Amino acid sequence: MHKKVDYNITVPPAFGSKEIIRLREKIGLSQKALSFFLNVSINTIKSWENDKTHPKGCVLRLLEILDKKPQLFIKTISPINIL
Repeated sequence: MHKKVDYNITVPPAFGSKEIIRLREKIGLSQKALSFFLNVSINTIKSWENDKTHPKGCVLRLLEILDKKPQLFIKTISPINIL
């Protein structure tokens, strides 16, 4: 029989244009690098940063983790792949 485990999982915070720009600049990512990492188009990143649309779903969780633990993700981004 499997033991049931309860997790304290919260809803990820909303990321508006200012938060996305702040996060990107904090880590030193270009719009292109962030789009590559999140697997979204650069136009999507620009749309978020211009407050035309907002990130949703699992992207919010990735942004939350990227904000809290950037060192986990910086290692996964190869500059050669995003030039």
